[in-house]
Amino acid sequence: MEKLIALFTSKPADTIESDGFFKKSFRFMFLFAAIVIAAYGIYSLVAVAIDYFKMVFDLEAFQIIRHLLLFLLCLVISVLTYVLITGALYHRAKLILGDTAINIVDIMPGVFKTIGIITAIIPFAVGLIGFLSTLLAATPFFPMEELNGIMAGLTIIDMPSILSGFGVDGFEEYIKQLFGTGLVVLILSIFAAFINLVAMYLISALYKMVVDFLRK
Repeated sequence: MEKLIALFTSKPADTIESDGFFKKSFRFMFLFAAIVIAAYGIYSLVAVAIDYFKMVFDLEAFQIIRHLLLFLLCLVISVLTYVLITGALYHRAKLILGDTAINIVDIMPGVFKTIGIITAIIPFAVGLIGFLSTLLAATPFFPMEELNGIMAGLTIIDMPSILSGFGVDGFEEYIKQLFGTGLVVLILSIFAAFINLVAMYLISALYKMVVDFLRK
C-alpha cells in the first residue's frame, strides 16, 4: 500500500528533481520542435504552391512570367528559412545533450539565444519576400503564414498587410510602391531581425550575470 501511495506522491517529485530531468526534457522539446517545423514546412510548401499556381495561371502571360520568377525566389527563401530554423532547434538540442549543466538555471541562456536566432530569421525572410514582391509587382508565394503569426507579437512589421498583393497600373505607381513599400519593408525587416537577435542575446547575458552573482 505504501508503495502504491508513493507512486502517486513522492515518485513524480523525485523524477522531476532527479539529475538530468530538465536536460532531457529540453533536449526532447527542441528535437520535437525541429521535427514539427520540418514537417510543417514540407506540408506548407506543397499546399500553398498548389493554391498559388491555381491563381497564377488565371493571369495574363507577362503577369505569369513575373509570378513564376517570384515563386522561384520565394521558394528558395522559404526553404532556407525552414532549414535554418530546424537547424537552430536541432543544434540547440545537441548542445544541451553535450552540456555539463544539468539544471534548468544553466540551460536557459542557450534557450534564449536560440529564440533570438529564430526571431531574427523570420522577419528578415518575410521582409525580403515583401521587397521582391514589389520589385516584380506580383503577389508573393508565402508558405510561412503560421510562422509569421507566431512572430506577430515579436516584430514591428505588420507583414500580413504588406503581402496581400502588389499589382500596379503604371510606372509611376510601380516606383512609389518599390521605394515607398518594398524598400521600407526590407529595411524594417533587417532592423527587426537585428533588434530581436540583440535583445535575446542581452537577456541571455543578463540572466547568466545575475545567476553567477547570486551564486557567489
